[in-house]
Amino acid sequence: MSSILLNRPVPLKSVLPGDSYALKESPRPRYAYSNGTRTDSLEGYVYTVVNMTTLDQVSVLVRQTTPVILQEDFEAAQSKNQRVMLTFDNAVIRQYMRRGEGIASPEDSISADGVRVVQNK
Repeated sequence: MSSILLNRPVPLKSVLPGDSYALKESPRPRYAYSNGTRTDSLEGYVYTVVNMTTLDQVSVLVRQTTPVILQEDFEAAQSKNQRVMLTFDNAVIRQYMRRGEGIASPEDSISADGVRVVQNK
């Protein structure tokens, strides 16, 4: 019997408590792929963050045309020893099976409708 969670969206809040995330690195663009080849079509930005309640590190894809914080602003906050704190709108986690080299393993995919800077600490 396969997992009932496979490819079904589960609210991230039901897996990771709280909604406060510290940005770990500058948002990076995610491009679409076609037949295994990267295209010039921007899908959105990936935010690598740390959940401040559990200290779990996750990457969240937000489908948007511009990042919520620019690299130079993130680096400026870091130089002042400030954390950039984010919150995600309607974040969901989906489990999928990654297949490769004859092995299948469960992986998580996290996406959100939006992201906001809530504060710099």
